[in-house]
Amino acid sequence: MTVDDSAFGIRQAVEELCRKVLAPLLRKDGGTLYLVEATNEIVRLHLGGELAGCPSAELTKRVMLEPLIRHAAPRAQIEVTTGFRPPAGIEPFE
Repeated sequence: MTVDDSAFGIRQAVEELCRKVLAPLLRKDGGTLYLVEATNEIVRLHLGGELAGCPSAELTKRVMLEPLIRHAAPRAQIEVTTGFRPPAGIEPFE
């Protein structure tokens, strides 16, 4: 996947990665993935469903989410939150 370095290109690449790869993987464990923000500087994700408050969410972040997101947004800081209540106005990847 080649990435356009603009904010729109980064967001588009991260959305595609979330929709095609990350969300299906997390769904197999009962998790729900939300993309809160994606720019050149930051990618914010939220984990819900069975991953809300899960002790292994940090491991999921370090081992799965961060390495894959780095391909789409190499210079972005990656923040992952968890909880039963997702950020307002954000829809999960189906």
